[in-house]
Amino acid sequence: MATTKYIVDNQAGQTIEGEPILKPYKIYTSLVTQSGGNDNYDQSSEDLLIGRTYLIDNNDGNADWTNVGAPNNNLGTYFVATGTTPNAWGNGTLQYNTGAPVVTVLENTIGNIWFTYNSTGQYYINSNGLFTINKTISYISPNFVYESFDLPYITHTNVSANEDIIVLKSFDNITPSNNIIGFIGQYYLEIRVYN
Repeated sequence: MATTKYIVDNQAGQTIEGEPILKPYKIYTSLVTQSGGNDNYDQSSEDLLIGRTYLIDNNDGNADWTNVGAPNNNLGTYFVATGTTPNAWGNGTLQYNTGAPVVTVLENTIGNIWFTYNSTGQYYINSNGLFTINKTISYISPNFVYESFDLPYITHTNVSANEDIIVLKSFDNITPSNNIIGFIGQYYLEIRVYN
């Protein structure tokens, strides 16, 4: 195998020999919040909200959302907005649910991941078969230290049988058997999918 040389700080003569070190996993990290109810809305113009999950509900062929996070412009595609102004709205329509968590994506080497509202206090982290069973691990924790014990705590379950979904649940810390209606503070989420 050939040796690769890397230039350090663009200084002539300074190189490191060897192969690049690859992580043994793909990673997704974000800050997650949720505070809305289960309400669906259509949007066919105006700016998108960065971090909100959108569904391509209608596309006459002229709409293009690929510059704001969509992996394609096909009907039925979900994506998390990474920008506010699409290449073109055309006669297209996006749909969103105010109950779905909103995220600030910090790193994503896994692929297209989006969030949906399932029921009171229960949300889905979705993919198209990217969460490999027995090779996917997820962590979620508050992004800061709470001084109060009456705030919700978050749990998550393993990947669904079809490798598409991780379930995220928000519970009342005082009476854990009661789900909270739509509230996740600012939590740090990390998902790793090992090779």
